[in-house]
Amino acid sequence: MANFMKSSNSPRAGRQRWGACLGALVLLAGCKGGGSRQSAPRPAVAPAPFTVLTSRAATLALPFVPVAKTNELLGAQLDFPVAARTRQYEELSFPKAPLFHPYHPLDLETGSLREDKLFCQVTLNLHLPEAFFPALPAEVRAKVKELGLKPSQVEVRVVSQDQPWLAPMLFRPHYWTDPDAPRNGTYHLSRRIQAGIFGAGPTVHFVGHTPGAWVEAPVIVHPEADADPGSLIVSSPENLAVAGLNPHHTQAFWTLTRCGDRAAATLHLLLDDADQATLEGLVPVSATPRQLLDHLQTSPLGPTAVGASLKALTLP
Repeated sequence: MANFMKSSNSPRAGRQRWGACLGALVLLAGCKGGGSRQSAPRPAVAPAPFTVLTSRAATLALPFVPVAKTNELLGAQLDFPVAARTRQYEELSFPKAPLFHPYHPLDLETGSLREDKLFCQVTLNLHLPEAFFPALPAEVRAKVKELGLKPSQVEVRVVSQDQPWLAPMLFRPHYWTDPDAPRNGTYHLSRRIQAGIFGAGPTVHFVGHTPGAWVEAPVIVHPEADADPGSLIVSSPENLAVAGLNPHHTQAFWTLTRCGDRAAATLHLLLDDADQATLEGLVPVSATPRQLLDHLQTSPLGPTAVGASLKALTLP
């Protein structure tokens, strides 16, 4: 499907044509024209106190928030408790959470995508409250304690993604470190983060480090071309490469990322094509995370590492 766009050796030109092709797929919301309207002022409504919920069961009964698609090829997307997608590489609708992808996730020119794929499908994007911290794997909680962080400083996240890429995969925490970076402009920030991979077995590890290593690295969110005020905001550098990820094999494991006085403990669900299709098939019958988990346990995903990891995290 990607071959029709492979006509230039310029990654940036490829991304521009890719974006132009997507333009035909974007769903535009209807504009409401007409004269001015007046309405009675509405009383202020305080937001639901999501972050102070103490019951995991009560949290899981809250509804998902379907994400408005930038195009129809993205598949189903469910966020929780609010829609939270970054504007970096906006067409891909990445969540404001750590992910795995190649250095150029938009590039169709270099053969980084499988021939039958155009997008990464990020179906689930959950941000769970502090009540879930005790359910984190013991080794993750031990590392948090070693770092001198409190549970209140750790965001608990769950992110699913399929695996459309053939290029080497990088760990990309940029969408969590800089969640509100714009799509384009002059935004430019550099940070130092620390990160580790937990529960993935000995084959999945940061390249150049032993399995289980705790590593430190820069993350930079910046314009693709500093001299161009309309330039896309992108993620750099080309670091934190990960060995042992197989696009044809489903895996579930944790990462812990520290940036200053906060951290993200993220359960990554990396799905093969069959398991991605199973997950998407559960979306129409799952209005809440609890319903999704119940359906998932009786689906083909139930006996997998995905089912086991979610069950361990969400048991009362």
